[in-house]
Amino acid sequence: IEKFYVLFFSKSVSAIRFVANGIDRIYFCVDELIKFAIHHRAESMMLVHNHPSGETAPSLEDINTERRLAEIFSKINVKLTHSLIVAEFKYSLRALELQ
Repeated sequence: IEKFYVLFFSKSVSAIRFVANGIDRIYFCVDELIKFAIHHRAESMMLVHNHPSGETAPSLEDINTERRLAEIFSKINVKLTHSLIVAEFKYSLRALELQ
């Protein structure tokens, strides 16, 4: 099962999370994420998800999703800063320079 977390960070709260799950794909509503970020006064965000395949390299779909979310959230002044991919006992953490 693939899991997807978005960690939002604000000045008043260290981290607030939003979770989505899926069998081989993850579906989430961007509008829900935006409402969540606004409600919690988020200033930045980090994406975290797993790859059940064991591969830690980001897929093309991962990269496109990161770019799309960075563009959308920049409009409400929430910066996407990092993406973490976890696979078995390995991980890949990337600082994103998308904005």
